Amino acid sequence: MASASDGKIKTIREKTFWEKYQPVKNHLDSNAAFDGCMFETFGEELAFVTSQPTEKVWTYVQADNDEYIVTGVHLVNRLGYFVTKEPWTEDMQFKV
Repeated sequence: MASASDGKIKTIREKTFWEKYQPVKNHLDSNAAFDGCMFETFGEELAFVTSQPTEKVWTYVQADNDEYIVTGVHLVNRLGYFVTKEPWTEDMQFKV
């Protein structure tokens, strides 16, 4: 696994993301995207996301004409957030 400090990003499969990190349901919006697990980028949902431990937050972003789920809270090109039961390792960055 690559560390964030060396600029490399480890890619994992979407299935691995769902099974290993276990995104929680959005308790604020019963119609949330991604089977009810995505949180919005504003309002009460953003407040909830930012109150969580950073290592349990992932950002759904659009970049390079594609969409990714990456570790941490990002503000640029964000489409939404996920909060997971299991944390990612602080020195790791993942792309799903």
